[in-house]
Amino acid sequence: MRRYPRLCAHIICTSLGYASPAVAANILRDADHGKPNYCEWINAVYRDDPRGAVTDAIRQRKYHREYRLMEY
Repeated sequence: MRRYPRLCAHIICTSLGYASPAVAANILRDADHGKPNYCEWINAVYRDDPRGAVTDAIRQRKYHREYRLMEY
């Protein structure tokens, strides 16, 4: 999480907030080491392969913008 904070943030954003910062760091670590990740989100969407989540987070990072409150 300290080494790649922005990528962890993109993983959290891609998971729609399901992954916490610690879970995102574990997903990134497992993808780097080629290990399966048994997080419920990774299991349901990527079938225990965290590399798909990291790849999607990298591809979709240009769509992630800062948080803004809606003004009515």
